[in-house]
Amino acid sequence: MAIDPAQLAGTLSELITNLPLILQVTQIVIYIFLILFLGSIVVIGYRGFLPFWKRFLLRIAFGFLCLISGISLAGFMPVFNEGIFILFQTSMFAAGILSSVVFAVSLYLISLRIPRSDVIKAKIKKLEEKLSKVKEKKPPKRRVLDPFMIGGTLIMVVFLLFVLINFQGFPSFSQDIYSFFGFTQEDIENIGGVLGGLEGFQDTEGCTEIKNLLLQDLNLLSDPAVWETYINDVLKTEMENEIGMVIAGLQKTEQDGKVIIIGIVDINNICIATEDEVCYCRKS
Repeated sequence: MAIDPAQLAGTLSELITNLPLILQVTQIVIYIFLILFLGSIVVIGYRGFLPFWKRFLLRIAFGFLCLISGISLAGFMPVFNEGIFILFQTSMFAAGILSSVVFAVSLYLISLRIPRSDVIKAKIKKLEEKLSKVKEKKPPKRRVLDPFMIGGTLIMVVFLLFVLINFQGFPSFSQDIYSFFGFTQEDIENIGGVLGGLEGFQDTEGCTEIKNLLLQDLNLLSDPAVWETYINDVLKTEMENEIGMVIAGLQKTEQDGKVIIIGIVDINNICIATEDEVCYCRKS
């Protein structure tokens, strides 16, 4: 199935328009997760007894402090400040973990002298309150015939049956990405094979260099991991004039210090260019 240029262009336009909001929401969600996660590590160190709501507030407060500490100390994590680690802010996460351990040790030392008898008495009192509430509820004579047990079991069984009936295997992340941009797996796999021997390349220095790179590794064109979205309206227009079709989108990669740009119409119609000139177009 050929790539739908209109679908791809519309998807890219919508994605770029909403990208600031998407990134902002993603960052907020990640920060909330980090606050709860790092805070849970810190409260492990507290040796005293706290009711649930006080313990939860302590978790949030120290989780927030760990987040601030992680952001502040991220620059001191050189191992995680290179390559792909930067994209996922791994240095901040590592610094946050370190901060949570430091705070946990601090809380442990602060609460170490709290009399254990007071802690145990507080826990016993809490358990006694729960026990008194449980005693007020009479257990069913026949647990198997308990309507709550029957209702819970039916809900679980019906839900699992519905899930299993509609289960179609584990999802493929790469396939979801291709579908989002209007590609199929076959489109991606075939792009590298439609270029043949790359006959017809422009005989210029820049074009010759990327032609040699592609001849060394034709699979480069079908490896989505190395490509990123590229926007250059001038180059896109030149490609469209050369191939006589609407270019759905541009992709860019850098190999051995040389930038390679492809303009895709579908798997059979594609252009290859440097940042300054169109080197090659294949039209079916």
